[in-house]
Amino acid sequence: EFIDKVKFPDWTWVECDIAYENKEGLSKVYNKSIEKHKDADFLCLVHDDWLCNDYQFFDKVKESKFDVIGTVGGLQYMVPFDWETRPFLWTAACGGKASGFVQHVLPDGRFFPSSYGPAPSPVVWLDGQCLILNKKAIEAGLRFDEQFTFDFYDGDICFSARKMGLSVGTAPILATHQSMGQGMMGHKEAYLDAQRRFVEKFFRKSAEST
Repeated sequence: EFIDKVKFPDWTWVECDIAYENKEGLSKVYNKSIEKHKDADFLCLVHDDWLCNDYQFFDKVKESKFDVIGTVGGLQYMVPFDWETRPFLWTAACGGKASGFVQHVLPDGRFFPSSYGPAPSPVVWLDGQCLILNKKAIEAGLRFDEQFTFDFYDGDICFSARKMGLSVGTAPILATHQSMGQGMMGHKEAYLDAQRRFVEKFFRKSAEST
């Protein structure tokens, strides 16, 4: 009787794609999803270990003023002098200026909350655990650069969006990333290679053209 009186949100309009046992780069998988759902009002691209804990998720996404939306991100991205030889995460490159909240699950099952800063907020980089594109971004032709397979695809889509005049920012969404994130664990050289290509694309080429 209680369940019958509870008003649950209408999820019938939500379509879901899952890439089971995926061996392709995330950029390629995400681009396929964008092409498949070109008419979508919003396209939410998330990791398989990302869990939404927010009952108002859809409302917060719809109310967002940003074209590319995420849960956490950096307000700036500073390239260190040794970018060619030392891998670094966006959490370090933002110099402590960040936005959003997410909780992680530690190996022993405990939850570890990470509060980066007030949200919503415009950012330059959104963490790839959750990336949401609105209709404007999709129709503008925003796509992932498939040279970035599992690293820097999130930074690339954010920098590409801003170059196209699209806005990028966080939403105050409650979510759980059921890991501490892989970062560069187990593939340091591949991560460093992607980092070099990212910096060359958005920083070195920009400097050379000015």
